[in-house]
Amino acid sequence: MSSTPTPKSAYEALCAAQSALNEHARRGMDVGRVPHWVATIGVLLRQIETVRPLANNGKHGELHTDSCGCEGHTGPWSIVMWPSEATT
Repeated sequence: MSSTPTPKSAYEALCAAQSALNEHARRGMDVGRVPHWVATIGVLLRQIETVRPLANNGKHGELHTDSCGCEGHTGPWSIVMWPSEATT
């Protein structure tokens, strides 16, 4: 396993974290900040989708970008979590 996350592995990890937080809140445990955390993870997921887009069926398929992480498309990738702050 690579120590450098790919867009796919980062997306999967964030989905797992978001799901775990929702389950945690569903059980009524420490729910104060969960909505904020889930929303923040949602922002990160949408940013990753700009690097590694998904089709309506949730699959990446042939929707390649220069840095989506697929074979032949392994350019450097990054996300900007707060695009409005990146320009200030």
